[in-house]
Amino acid sequence: MDSFKHIVREIYEPLTSGIAIPVLLKEREDSEELIIPAQHENGFDISLECYEYGIYASSSVGWHGSCWDRTVIEREEAKELVSEFIESILNNAVLEVYYSNGKLYKSRLNFQSEGSEATEEMTLVFFNWFGKKTKRRLCNGELQSNKSG
Repeated sequence: MDSFKHIVREIYEPLTSGIAIPVLLKEREDSEELIIPAQHENGFDISLECYEYGIYASSSVGWHGSCWDRTVIEREEAKELVSEFIESILNNAVLEVYYSNGKLYKSRLNFQSEGSEATEEMTLVFFNWFGKKTKRRLCNGELQSNKSG
């Protein structure tokens, strides 16, 4: 099977040209990392870490997604999925971040995948159940008030 390590290097330039805050590509011995910074104060960053065996997406705001794994999908399909993911992150993806007494306990990313809306959620098992709950909605594009929440 082909390596996934250089997938983002092959696709990111046309997808991110013209964005407000440019991306950063970090090369390491065993991986490459593409960092898409928050595009404005109500946006969020995304990091795509690419290894030989898969690609992992995460955000410093507290979200991380499942892996695009080469044992499950072919390289060309991964390129298509990652391209669509990057486009969604820059345009219409919404990251909902939930806090209890100011501490993160859940994050949910709504984004486009395979032509329809997908959701990936990360929740802590242990958190202050009785704390004051707050929620932030972040989007690098224009935040739509009618998005599900």
